[in-house]
Amino acid sequence: GVYASDMLEAVHVMEKRYLEYTGLEITQATEHWSKRRGQWSSLGKQAIQMPGYEIPQVVWQFQRTTAADGYGPGWHNFRSDPVTGVDSSSMVERLYQTELRWQDLGSSQSAMSVNESRDVRSGKFAYRLTFLQPLNPTATMQGHQTNTKTKVKRNVRRLGVGTKCVCSMCKQPGAFPQAPDWSQPAQQPIPAAANAWKNFQEPPPPSSPPAEVHHALLQLLRASGGGLPPCWTRGRDDDELPQVHGKEAELVQAYLQQTLGHSKKRVVFGRISRVQNEKVWKEFRTGGVEKLMFHGCKSSANELSILAEGFQVGRCVSGGSNYGTWFAHVASYSDGGYAFTDSNSWRHLFICLVTNLDIKKENEVMRVVGQSCAYPAWIVRYKHC
Repeated sequence: GVYASDMLEAVHVMEKRYLEYTGLEITQATEHWSKRRGQWSSLGKQAIQMPGYEIPQVVWQFQRTTAADGYGPGWHNFRSDPVTGVDSSSMVERLYQTELRWQDLGSSQSAMSVNESRDVRSGKFAYRLTFLQPLNPTATMQGHQTNTKTKVKRNVRRLGVGTKCVCSMCKQPGAFPQAPDWSQPAQQPIPAAANAWKNFQEPPPPSSPPAEVHHALLQLLRASGGGLPPCWTRGRDDDELPQVHGKEAELVQAYLQQTLGHSKKRVVFGRISRVQNEKVWKEFRTGGVEKLMFHGCKSSANELSILAEGFQVGRCVSGGSNYGTWFAHVASYSDGGYAFTDSNSWRHLFICLVTNLDIKKENEVMRVVGQSCAYPAWIVRYKHC
């Protein structure tokens, strides 16, 4: 994927989904893939292409090790894939950059001390690329290429743009699909920035909620002497959640709307309800620094459970059993894939009071807390225009 400012909301959704399925933030890498045979593996966020990142412009070449190869002596440029037209040098370079990234991470010292192989396909042929360890971008040879069917083996190397192929066949028009012309300019040195991922530029963090609105809403919830919040209404004898009006409604709307992101600032608000569950409120842990955050519950059943019992860590799925409850610093994150949509197309989000007393994980996007460290203060119903 490519990070850009107008894709930030999609990035947040992707990060949360990744965390849901793997238990890892996207910035966290697994061990080297060679130690996780038959399992998924990840480099972490730095493997994702971002503004400022470019695959180095290099030429990859191969050299025969047997006369049965069909190519003459000397070094030959990798050409375009005869089926897809993909430039093979760029494809091999991406694999090489991946290995460089793992080596730089130092995720597995033992794994990086042995030669590692990657399976690739070009047209009707399948190959195994084996990079020599430790990786050295300026070495005279970077590894081997072996045809998995014929077992013919070739040496491979990495050179600067402009390195010419010695094979006369490669110069015959129509002999191979069109590939980038690496013969001009004259031979250039190998790019110094072998670890191109170091040029990544992190996207800006999501906009923080306005401080004055946040402070005003906190004051509505701060009870004196351990009692109930001053905004709560007394003497209700029905099960319907109190509807919010006036200044309180304006503050809740502003807090959500200003963090939905530039593409979703135009919304229509429906009913805003205040959650008045005295039992859950009294279980909420006080004494820490409190913040208002967002939570999407995905379904009506989850919403009803939260209203009745609060956030129960024992029912959490993401991160493992009893790990914690997840909250977003900004509404765009929860809105992106976790807001519950009812039969009338109203989207539902909780605005919650969250303490810092038992933080399991936190970054610029989210916070995960333990039991009784969050209270569902309001439910906001809204639609995108």
